[in-house]
Amino acid sequence: MISPLCSWWQHKYFSTKTINTSTHLKKILFSSYNYALELIAYRHQKSKLELQNSTIYLKRGGALDACRFLASVFIIMYHFEANAPVSLKLMFDIAGRGHLATNFFIALSGFIIGSIYGEKIINGSISPIQFFCKRFIRIYPAHLIALIILVIIVIGAHSIGYQFSGANNFKWSELPQHLFLLHAFGLSDFGWNYPTWTLSTLLVCYMLFPWLWKCVNVLAAPLVITMFAIIWVWSGDLLSYELLNTSLFKLPPAYAIFRTISVFVFGLLLAKFVISIQNKHKVRRMFLHISGLVVLTFVIIYSTGALTMLSIGTAIVLFSFTQSQRGSRLVEFLARISFAMFLTHVSVGAVWFKSLSLFYRDYKLALEIQWLLWCLGIVMAIIVAALFHLYLEIPINKYIARRINLVKC
Repeated sequence: MISPLCSWWQHKYFSTKTINTSTHLKKILFSSYNYALELIAYRHQKSKLELQNSTIYLKRGGALDACRFLASVFIIMYHFEANAPVSLKLMFDIAGRGHLATNFFIALSGFIIGSIYGEKIINGSISPIQFFCKRFIRIYPAHLIALIILVIIVIGAHSIGYQFSGANNFKWSELPQHLFLLHAFGLSDFGWNYPTWTLSTLLVCYMLFPWLWKCVNVLAAPLVITMFAIIWVWSGDLLSYELLNTSLFKLPPAYAIFRTISVFVFGLLLAKFVISIQNKHKVRRMFLHISGLVVLTFVIIYSTGALTMLSIGTAIVLFSFTQSQRGSRLVEFLARISFAMFLTHVSVGAVWFKSLSLFYRDYKLALEIQWLLWCLGIVMAIIVAALFHLYLEIPINKYIARRINLVKC
């Protein structure tokens, strides 16, 4: 016996008196197809929103890019300080604290890497080997070219009887360590393109990143992440004072690997913290309060060690909140040449200040003119870096990306 509901359904869709059966079947199939498409689209949109909530959108040309360029300028000033007419350290205490800019770069690297690649590592859209290859290709070719240029400069200077001294004491026996980025592991002294010790240690961080991020990703609550970051920074600094009698964040290149890994993990924690509060607007407003910037400025100028590192992390978090605003193309370009500034300023300084020392032997210049020429050296370093970025770094990265079928970083 057929139920009343089945009878109604049979009468509505299969009665030849009302409408053709095949027409109704087509309507049913078409409606089911549309429903399936809507369901797929909903699930795709839901997964897309979940992905957006687990990553950070970093717009170029914002406050972080401006800080990146200013930190590069500060590093150049720090390395050029020995050639200043009067020691900058005697006039400004912060002039002797170049480690601040280095720590900022390492923490920012961890923050950006975690923001961009963290979710990709978790969902498997990029493998650890692919990630490391992308970072290695981004770093090593530019480093190699900058080192070759420096070698040519040294050979040219030696051929005409000029010798470099001081921090630019280029020992041929140490060149292989710099060539293979091993000079940050206590194998050589300062020399050649000595600031690139950070690249040696960052490559180790990039190898460890997939596993480091999986550990960091376990943390979820903003308060838990904050407490863990503070404990991480402070305990590491105390341990360094206990074992090496110096701050973890001022360790010399011989112990640079411990410093870099610690600061890089701190950057990953910052990225995870920002991800965790993306939809918590009250927490964001708290961090954007102007008093945070005032305290930050005070701490950077007058403190050392863990407190300074935490203030740098606060700056990165604060400035990341402004990244959704409209960026400046000029600031974006200056940030993009920061890596080239880091790689080439040693070569520029060697040539510029060696030339000035020869000029000063024959001519006595007023102190104001000497300061002007010293500042011009910084300008020259920026100009050379822009040319290096536009005509060497970008073309070579594009060429390598095409050859090995990897997307440019």
